[in-house]
Amino acid sequence: MSAKVQFLASALMDAKQPGPECVPIKLLSIADQPDPIHALSTIDGGNELFGALTEDYGFLEIFRLPNPHPSEELRARLVGLLRWIMRSLREWDRASDPNNQLLVAFFVISRYCRNADAFWTQMPDEIANETLVKELAAILRRIQIDISSDEVGRNPISSQQAIENFIQADRNADWPGLVEGLRSFPDFPDTFVSEVAGYLHRFDRKMLIETISSTRQTLIVMRILEALTTVERCQLSLDTNNSHLDFGVIYRCLIPNRWRQEPEAIPPLLANVLRKVAADDERWKQCMVAFNSYPMRYPALAPFLGESLADISDAAVTAYVHSIFLIGMSTGSRQTVADALMVFYSCAIEERRKFLWHEAFKRWEKWKFGDSENNNLATSIGSSELDFAVVGFAVECMSQQKREAFCQNTCSQLSILELDWHISHLQLLTKKNHLLSEFQPVAHAMQVSDPSQWLTTVTYLPFDKKNNRYAALLLSV
Repeated sequence: MSAKVQFLASALMDAKQPGPECVPIKLLSIADQPDPIHALSTIDGGNELFGALTEDYGFLEIFRLPNPHPSEELRARLVGLLRWIMRSLREWDRASDPNNQLLVAFFVISRYCRNADAFWTQMPDEIANETLVKELAAILRRIQIDISSDEVGRNPISSQQAIENFIQADRNADWPGLVEGLRSFPDFPDTFVSEVAGYLHRFDRKMLIETISSTRQTLIVMRILEALTTVERCQLSLDTNNSHLDFGVIYRCLIPNRWRQEPEAIPPLLANVLRKVAADDERWKQCMVAFNSYPMRYPALAPFLGESLADISDAAVTAYVHSIFLIGMSTGSRQTVADALMVFYSCAIEERRKFLWHEAFKRWEKWKFGDSENNNLATSIGSSELDFAVVGFAVECMSQQKREAFCQNTCSQLSILELDWHISHLQLLTKKNHLLSEFQPVAHAMQVSDPSQWLTTVTYLPFDKKNNRYAALLLSV
């Protein structure tokens, strides 16, 4: 437990005892307006509300410090403020707060105190309020985030078309479109939505699950997730069936909110979330295109993806293989894929491994380093993102005789390459390099068996370069 959390827990313990209350008069005054919830969701309105709190209780800034040590006087005021909010939360009803003035005040204070990362989890059970739970859930269901509001104006999106594209992607649960769109939006948390989610998660998680299960706006989901730890987010995904939530959980695990100074470690539960998503073929394809087309963008996903591949369906494994964009040169994605498949190798039974290796080899063999693409020119021997899996196929699925036959076939094609007609010397060079590139993983598989050695930077030639200078000159190697 951090020093901040210990400090908050101590203050809350004292606040449970009878004593004087400190009422946030200035904050309540500013919150007394027709729609304080909307005001809190805007930059100007939020600044005014938080400014009102700090005007009277500026010492709450101590929650931003790693080891708070306020004076006895300031600590007494904090305890009084917590005593007020605990009693008010317990006693709240709609008649006493017709325009949500108190609700906004509660959540402005809780947001400040939640810099300790444990405000709602530290709150005692006795402040639970069934009426408040139902009201907050109803408000959360009604809330919509307008992405053309003033916040977007302060952080302009490149064009109106980008806004429309994101709305369309959100409506269709188009994961690749959502990833692209979220890069255009500010990462500012919505205080009210996040704090409501934190309260509901603490006092009626079932109600939060029911509420978020029907939420179909990704920006709302992202704001809800801000209130939870990474473990809580993953568990929420596992307990619901909501594509927007699944997307948000995976996205936020891989791309932490930029406002968090110390992003949390990704929990092992993420592998279970991936397994759950993989049970829905269409949702899994969306997930793979969004997060696995360019694996080097999300290297943290690799171990969890590798673990999940060990026991998902054949169709899901095939979708994984076909989601990876093949380039034909060494990129960070090649190592990231190998990292995922190394975990897969350690988790999967032989039959499962062979299925993935076979699917990867089929795609790789058909691709032929883009040989069918007239504009895909290669001036050197290349590699592919699937090299680890191709070596795996050659090691575990091919006999020594078949490996030798594959390599011999490549040599035969190289030997007659100049007998064919080529549009240009560059086309001839490209065909030669494509053949030598295909030769690499199978030739390497003939030298290794340990999976830790399946990925290599060694270049293999189908002849001894020192003893056959003619072949080396002919192939320009």
